[in-house]
Amino acid sequence: MATDFFQRQQQARQHTNWLRLLFALAVVATVAVVSLVVLLGLTGSLTRTGVGFWTWIGSNPGLFFKTAALMLAIVLAVAGSKAWKLRRGGPAVAMALGGIPIDELPADPRLRQLQNVVDEMALAAQFPSPQIFVLPDERNINAFAASRDPQTAVIGVTAGVLNTFNRAELQAIIGHEFSHILNGDMALNTRLIAWQRGLYAFTDIAKKMAEGDRKKGIPDFRVLAFAPLVIALYVTGCVGRFVGRLLQASISRRREQLADASAVQFTREPEALKSALIKIAARPGGGALKVAGAADMAHMFFATSDDGWFSRTQVSWLATHPSVHERVQALDKNVSKAQFARLIREEREKWQDRAGRNADLPPLAPKAAATHATTRTAAPATAASGQPRTFGQAPATLPSPAGGLTDLLYNRLTRDQQNSVAAFLATVDGAAEQAAATVVTALLSSHAARRDALRAQLRPVLGESMLQQEQAIRARFEALDPIARLPTVAALLPLIEHADVALRAPLLTTACAFARQAGVADSHALAVTRVVLHRLGPRPAPAATQLQLGACTAETGLLLSLIARHGSNAGFAFKAGIQGLLKPQSRPDYSDTISDAASIDAALARVAQLHPSAKRAFCDALVRALSEDDRLTAPKADLLRMICTFMDWALPSLPLDTLYCA
Repeated sequence: MATDFFQRQQQARQHTNWLRLLFALAVVATVAVVSLVVLLGLTGSLTRTGVGFWTWIGSNPGLFFKTAALMLAIVLAVAGSKAWKLRRGGPAVAMALGGIPIDELPADPRLRQLQNVVDEMALAAQFPSPQIFVLPDERNINAFAASRDPQTAVIGVTAGVLNTFNRAELQAIIGHEFSHILNGDMALNTRLIAWQRGLYAFTDIAKKMAEGDRKKGIPDFRVLAFAPLVIALYVTGCVGRFVGRLLQASISRRREQLADASAVQFTREPEALKSALIKIAARPGGGALKVAGAADMAHMFFATSDDGWFSRTQVSWLATHPSVHERVQALDKNVSKAQFARLIREEREKWQDRAGRNADLPPLAPKAAATHATTRTAAPATAASGQPRTFGQAPATLPSPAGGLTDLLYNRLTRDQQNSVAAFLATVDGAAEQAAATVVTALLSSHAARRDALRAQLRPVLGESMLQQEQAIRARFEALDPIARLPTVAALLPLIEHADVALRAPLLTTACAFARQAGVADSHALAVTRVVLHRLGPRPAPAATQLQLGACTAETGLLLSLIARHGSNAGFAFKAGIQGLLKPQSRPDYSDTISDAASIDAALARVAQLHPSAKRAFCDALVRALSEDDRLTAPKADLLRMICTFMDWALPSLPLDTLYCA
């Protein structure tokens, strides 16, 4: 391949063009078949009167074309909506995966080498140097490129890349990612994802027809009259989306081959790319990432990023990447299967030897935020990736451009919202009294009509100085977007936890008083009071035994209902969360009459005793319920943060097309 990479590039482009045409034909064929199914379902009674379906279609061709036009319009509308949601640039994608900009990490030789390599590749490709992100919590080896256009392009690498690759291998993998940007693969992938989502529209319509009552989640038996149509529409839609998935995977594999060929063109070192691929294949876990959003972005990564059941099936025609052996053999045709196995074995022995001698470099830690200079030590790297966080250590929530942006929910805020939070934290400047005054402001924010009367009641408890600071802070705090207020409070709580008891005790008393008044209807007040009390109050003794989900069916159902009720389709949101969490016979019903905050407190205390694997499953269910309508609102975000805080569990990542909506 060192001498025929131009031919390889041309072949990959030609195959991609044919696959694009096949994808378009698959869309047209699916629309045509669905149109026939719809007409067959609506005109089935004609067959009972002696009029054959095909005879009727032949005598009414205009109706078929009108129906097909309507079906195509549905596909276009759904695909356009998906494309609009994916319009954000590379930085938003990188941050959703837990990436941190390289200039927000401390000086490190590995990072300096990475920056130099990217700059060299940009110069060689005559392309603006993209922004670089690092995933410091990911110890496996992978990289990605994300962009909507050259101006928003980013390149991201995991900590495993920096700890494992030498300079030549790093240059090879960066060259691969550059080629994705230069060849327009990111824009192509966005279009394919959008069209694939358009094909999903028919199965979604069939499922919603079968769901029945949206609010209460009960079946509507009137749809039984259309059961054959619903089933036929669902089956046809499934076949269409399956064919689309096959073609999408085929296109992705071809673009990966093109990127490998282009990487050789940039570096002229096929051996370096070959060595990088072998190291990934030899590493336990390979390129698998722990962050939840990685599976949805599998086609954007250098290596296969999913270590779930699908990747273990080894079904090549559904894979988004060629096998490592196939990629290595394209680089060196002399590598047989036996030689490949030997290379993997030798590299694995080297890796085990390095691991046994602790040869890995120290972990990459984000710069400490100024507001946390005197607080607790940083959370372990595993906290941001779904592992339990030990209480008594700082959470992985440092919402400041100077801090490590590993709070994946905070990362979904817009850049303007994040900048406003950072500007507010800068005014606090590490002062515990200012942090406490901010908490008081957050507690009072839901009581505008009674604020003056409440201040008079709080004066003997908090003192005049605290209330004066609260009044001075109020305008700046209320200027924050509602979805950014609780993250701001959460970021300041470590300052208060380490403050003198004379400051903490009155604040805790105040929070208890507001907690008794916070109702379910005010999700912000409910979440703020519970988060503050959990972080500042006495820690409950650890449970003697950890619970499984089966012991908390009522509690998980209550908390899922609490989040689902803030979606546009509460019943659907609840079902999206509860399915896959509990067995059908033990699933609780959706409740839209939650009026007692005490029941929520009891449920929070109960789920806090769940086993870590049960917490992870419950957290995934909360994300499914929250993102069912693709809308992230302040109430949903606040409630999710509250529940995860009680479980001492890291905030999860959300699907990339779940957008903030005021």
